[in-house]
Amino acid sequence: MSQVVPAAPPEPDSDLGSSPVVSLRGVHRSFGDNPALAGFDLTVPRAAITVLLGPNGAGKTTAIRVITGALGPDQGEVRVFGLDPAVEGESVRRRCGVVSAKPALYDRLSGWDNLAYSAELYGLGRGETAAARIRAASERFEIEHALDQQVGGYSTGMKTRLALSRSVLHEPDLLLFDEPTSGLDPESSVAVLDLTDAPGVVSAEADGPGSVNVAVDDHDRVPELVFALASAGVRVRRVEPYEPSLEDLYFAVRGKARR
Repeated sequence: MSQVVPAAPPEPDSDLGSSPVVSLRGVHRSFGDNPALAGFDLTVPRAAITVLLGPNGAGKTTAIRVITGALGPDQGEVRVFGLDPAVEGESVRRRCGVVSAKPALYDRLSGWDNLAYSAELYGLGRGETAAARIRAASERFEIEHALDQQVGGYSTGMKTRLALSRSVLHEPDLLLFDEPTSGLDPESSVAVLDLTDAPGVVSAEADGPGSVNVAVDDHDRVPELVFALASAGVRVRRVEPYEPSLEDLYFAVRGKARR
């Protein structure tokens, strides 16, 4: 189970001003003869949600590992909080909250004990400070009612919520969420449909097993919506824009003409 063990409190970024939190320039990373990142550029501004979209094998997980310093680039420049994670990885990682593609949880422990163990590794101790953080994080992701239950009995959505709660325990400056699963379970599909009232969502309807069509009033809403889904414990495999067929356009034009 990978955890972040904090050292001394980091120095504030007073000299960075409005510099981006994450900056990757011309990053290359290969595994043997297989390139995972080839000249990858990425800028993540402060106080913003940035989403990486791509098929399996596109290098999304590799990019996250390079950002945390878990992997070093073969070539290129990486800066996180103005630091080089390949050199100052500990300083970077203690300020990050990470949910990996397959978050490791202790199934034989309760939800509370999972979070309490992580809180101690984060340097929060075992006292009221840690307990307050656990309560706040679990309430944030609506899992407080299940903290006394054994995690092995959690649904996939509940496990995701627990992992999300764990990622914010130490109040990190940067959250890194990797795509956690291969699709939407029925429970998550219901959660998606419940987001019909979310800002910018025009409609939402199921479209077969594990698939939901969501109409938004602006494409710029997509990153915000993806974050809202992850926060609600929904497991998102991919986001695909809808491309209307010629037949769809024909009926859309006819409908407008009739109105």
